[in-house]
Amino acid sequence: MIDWLVGALERQQEYAVWFVFLVAFAEACPGLGLFVSGAVLLSIASFLYMGQIESLPVIMLTAFTGAFLSDQLGFFTGRLLGPKLRTSKFMLKRQAILIKADAVLYRYGDFAVVIGRLLTMVRSIIPLLLGMTEMPLKRYLLLDFTACLIWSLGLVGLVLGLDTIIEILAI
Repeated sequence: MIDWLVGALERQQEYAVWFVFLVAFAEACPGLGLFVSGAVLLSIASFLYMGQIESLPVIMLTAFTGAFLSDQLGFFTGRLLGPKLRTSKFMLKRQAILIKADAVLYRYGDFAVVIGRLLTMVRSIIPLLLGMTEMPLKRYLLLDFTACLIWSLGLVGLVLGLDTIIEILAI
């Protein structure tokens, strides 16, 4: 898998940054995100930066855009399908879990948006669940924008590595 990915990135350098967008989008996509590892995105971003194929600002902006758009997909899916999802057989069997999730979202609403973006296991689910709540759209957009910005800055930090960040801060 990794050999295939590296080969594809090397052969298609002019399109390589789209891999960043696609993986960032897939990682946060409702349902699909449960199966896409952030390690793949980190590997692609590191390869592009270290191979001088793409700059860090472009990688960061591309990852941010993919993540933000995917979060919006999750939020609006929750808004549009929320009532049907809540009454589906699948969710009715898991009513206790849904009640607990609702309680956490209502209690930690704004914080849940930011933390949900940073936690791998719930990254693709939180926007969907928040879409099912009554969180105002403008508030969600602002919070998600902030969360995706923090997340994409974290990606840059991971690509650069701790040593480089300490050197930059020491200057």
